[in-house]
Amino acid sequence: YIPEIKKKDSWTNIVFIVQVVVLVFVVMGTSLDDFVRTVGMDY
Repeated sequence: YIPEIKKKDSWTNIVFIVQVVVLVFVVMGTSLDDFVRTVGMDY
């Protein structure tokens, strides 16, 4: 049972990390989009 529990915990951690990474990319993407718009206006 221990290997199954470890596997389950690892999978849960991977899913959690992926969600955090996606959230960070979404936030960065939004900031980058605003930055590009600002630079576009400057040009």
